[in-house]
Amino acid sequence: MSITLSKYLLARQVFGVPGDFNLHFLDNIEEDDQLEWIGATNELNGAYAADGYARVVGAGFFVSTCGVGELSALNAFCGSYAEQIPVIHLVGTPSTQLTNKGLILHHTLGPQHNPDTFPRIWETCTVAQVNMTERTTPKEIDAAIEACIRRNQPIYISLPQDLVNLKFDAKALETPLNLEQPENWPEVEPIVVDHIVGLLKESKAPVLIMDAGANRDHIEEECDQLIRALPNVPYFQSAMGKSSVSEHYPNYAGVYCGSLSLESIEKTFQAADLVIFLGHINVDLNTGFFSCDTSKMKVVELHSTYTLVRGGRFERVGMKRMLPQLIKKLQNETITSTVPIPKDLALPRPKEPSAKGLVSYPFFWSRVEEYIQSGDVLFAEPGTCGFGLLDLKLPEKCKIVAQYMWASIGFGTASLVGGAAARTRRCIGFLGDGSYQMSFGELSTVVRYNLPCTIFLMNNEGYTVEKYLHGVKKHYNQINTKWRYLETMRYFGGDSELTWLVDTEEKLVQLFKDPKFLQREGCKFVEVRLPELDGGRLLTQVVVKQGRMGDDGAPIDYNEVGKPY
Repeated sequence: MSITLSKYLLARQVFGVPGDFNLHFLDNIEEDDQLEWIGATNELNGAYAADGYARVVGAGFFVSTCGVGELSALNAFCGSYAEQIPVIHLVGTPSTQLTNKGLILHHTLGPQHNPDTFPRIWETCTVAQVNMTERTTPKEIDAAIEACIRRNQPIYISLPQDLVNLKFDAKALETPLNLEQPENWPEVEPIVVDHIVGLLKESKAPVLIMDAGANRDHIEEECDQLIRALPNVPYFQSAMGKSSVSEHYPNYAGVYCGSLSLESIEKTFQAADLVIFLGHINVDLNTGFFSCDTSKMKVVELHSTYTLVRGGRFERVGMKRMLPQLIKKLQNETITSTVPIPKDLALPRPKEPSAKGLVSYPFFWSRVEEYIQSGDVLFAEPGTCGFGLLDLKLPEKCKIVAQYMWASIGFGTASLVGGAAARTRRCIGFLGDGSYQMSFGELSTVVRYNLPCTIFLMNNEGYTVEKYLHGVKKHYNQINTKWRYLETMRYFGGDSELTWLVDTEEKLVQLFKDPKFLQREGCKFVEVRLPELDGGRLLTQVVVKQGRMGDDGAPIDYNEVGKPY
């Protein structure tokens, strides 16, 4: 029995945009009852959606056409690469006959075009590439997919038109993909485990930090077991690690972001003499602009393929396989820590609505904290919304989808589409008005496929983060504030009965009591109006610590030339 290449590749929902070089491939999707095609309004948004889907389900699949289509998606795939999200990108290309003749084709760079030009671009932001020919084997495709899943990064597959129905032996599907992390170095792993246990035993004040890898390397269960094996050791989450573990154990110590942390949390961290990071990424937004000071501590970093112990690097000792051995070893040990659990893991929330003015961020987040439920997925645009989620106490099994590294505005709206398309969990989006204007077209996709989700459009009239950083009153930080956001639902054919304008805090209170809003079905769209420069606690802290704003917007103008942080 044989199977076409298209059938061999596909096994899930597929996002993308049709183009003349991928249409024959899309025929196979249309004919398969087990597949659902989610057509995006453009390639950038479609690739964002595939990223959001991957964060909820495990891996995403995106289809584009060569040149104009694939390059439109490049920004999103750079984000997936940086943020370590597995997405398969299939690009339809001209037939091998046309390519071999050297003809000048549309969607190319003209006479100077080389067939390798576009694939070479993708080498920089994908972990594996397969440029299909008649000689390509199933093993090559499998190897790329395995790299995508095991390393949590996107891959690139170019498929010429005339090879769409290339036949493979269906027996190739009988060989399961090897998606497990490679075995650790057996002679070295026990040594590393003993070394870490020894450091924990001799330390007086150890702490744990669940960092980016705790969210991406499929170790949520192992992290939970480690926390329970060390019940007297405080554990933090980083910005990129937020929502990776439960926040309801008594030794939870909050979100640590260097000097951007709440004061009580930062003091707690600084009292440590040993810190163990799980999947650490030392990027500015994850570390409070590199203010995470571990100079007086012993440091251990567990990563997917190696481990760092006090500066020594042990290759082929990855945390997925090592953590069970470490946890087993700790069962016979009693590890304590003198580091006190901070009493305040969040700022005091206002309990009563203000009778004056627009909605404030503190009051908004206080009500959201009561609204969200176990299992929810919270999507946020980079900036005020993404920062705001870090201060929430999350229910069990709640997940945050946000970009704290790539930070591309417009991501939140389109990634929400991807998460909602999975139809497995309640999806809630927190979208800034400036970001929404980047990718609002995907609301059309929500309506078209009747995707269940809830959208909070946070309207504070412009690019708030940019205003905080530089040019509070500059024209370039302004946007068209005359948009009628609630009408976008009706414009795209949605149910205008499921839209709400919330411009006072009392209206917000009533919103969360409205049975129509609380229903699970359909897309609910809420416009929340806030004061122009209400950026929330964490963004304000950036200004206080780093010195920005000015133009009487507040704290201090930063004048030290040449020092960005």
